[in-house]
Amino acid sequence: MFFRGQCGHSSRIQGSLGGNCNYSFPQPAHARQRPASTSSSEQQLLAGNGILVTNSQLVVRGQRFSVATIRSIAQVERVRRAVWAEMSFRAGLFVIVVALLQAFSGEIELTLAGVLLGLVLVAMGLFSLLSAKPEYSVQISCTSGEVVEIYVSHDKAFVDELIGTVNHVLLPRVESASG
Repeated sequence: MFFRGQCGHSSRIQGSLGGNCNYSFPQPAHARQRPASTSSSEQQLLAGNGILVTNSQLVVRGQRFSVATIRSIAQVERVRRAVWAEMSFRAGLFVIVVALLQAFSGEIELTLAGVLLGLVLVAMGLFSLLSAKPEYSVQISCTSGEVVEIYVSHDKAFVDELIGTVNHVLLPRVESASG
């Protein structure tokens, strides 16, 4: 029996759906390498970067999600800042303060060297902090209540296109439920 760690659902057959969360159990490597096929009634709306969106399914790097089980899709923007960049910036400020305090002892050469070292550390830290690229995470909320991060990219234009396409597929279902 195969178990899914996130939701606890199980299946006797590898590849079958895991309960209400629509999780597909892992397939053998040769099965995952086949491109996702679409039936004649499916319309391919978006394909690229390991993603296929049709009017009935969303396939992300071989992981299939039925549109019927997707409640919503959202984008989360996050900037990953390197810890070393913040430490470099803070260490640079500390070295500058210590060097300036040492100026009172009369050792000008050490003071200048300390200030220069501190400025280099501050500059490196600032450059790293300011040049950090944002990541865009795509998350879907399933009808089972589970929220799944399905895709992460630095390409905001593609992420926006993906979310817009999935929302276009979800919109008729939402309109029919409210009417």
